Amino acid sequence: MIITGGALKYSHELMTNILSKILMRYLILFLYLVINSQRLIQHGIGGNHHFDDAEKWAGIFENPDRDAWQHPDKLIQSLGYSADAIITDRQIISLIRSP
Repeated sequence: MIITGGALKYSHELMTNILSKILMRYLILFLYLVINSQRLIQHGIGGNHHFDDAEKWAGIFENPDRDAWQHPDKLIQSLGYSADAIITDRQIISLIRSP
């Protein structure tokens, strides 16, 4: 098969374009992995937390300072409940599953 000069140039430009896109995707993936590698090393893949020390975690979860950044009252009100409402686990699960 004989390819004329114009078609060969077009084919070369097309291949160069395709290869540059592939290379760019691998470069982006590589940079993502490099940037996040420290976080993966520090926190571990999957972020498994061990709750072996129940007293320690109870202190963290029951700390009154936690309300300052989690805003539980705002969350409950945004769901349409009053601040003093009693909500069961079943209600929470149905809220999570509802569209």
